[in-house]
Amino acid sequence: MTKLSISQMIDSGSWFRCENERKTQFRIRITAFRSVELAEIEKPESVTREPLSEGSLWLLSFSAVNLGKEGLSPYSLNSSFVIVDDEDCEFKTLLDTYLTCISKFSVETGIRRFSGIAPVLAPKMVANGASAYLLPEQDFQNYSLKMVGAGTIEEI
Repeated sequence: MTKLSISQMIDSGSWFRCENERKTQFRIRITAFRSVELAEIEKPESVTREPLSEGSLWLLSFSAVNLGKEGLSPYSLNSSFVIVDDEDCEFKTLLDTYLTCISKFSVETGIRRFSGIAPVLAPKMVANGASAYLLPEQDFQNYSLKMVGAGTIEEI
């Protein structure tokens, strides 16, 4: 299992080559990781699939490039990795339709670009966007990025 520190990925500014367990290949560069205040979402009460009151909402911003020869579903890329904490607890991207597809927040933050309704990622084109995660409310935690299953990630 390869996991890479998100803060180190941001600090390096490097691109990382990824291959998910379906052998789809893409590159990512993590650009930011920050906590989100619920006041940033115009109607947080419309987020019904995820209990936002049970944790802290975080936004992982990144650029991605499809390395395949055909279009790639942005959601399949987004679901290829998870965030893990120091104890290897895994946190998947949030799947709430309002938060990721309908809200003004989803457009302003780039979450919509990697949602299930976004246009495919054409080969070799850079797409910029974000993913949202509900994480435990803790003091400092060094979160890492990990590919799902047998996927791989390495700096290039």
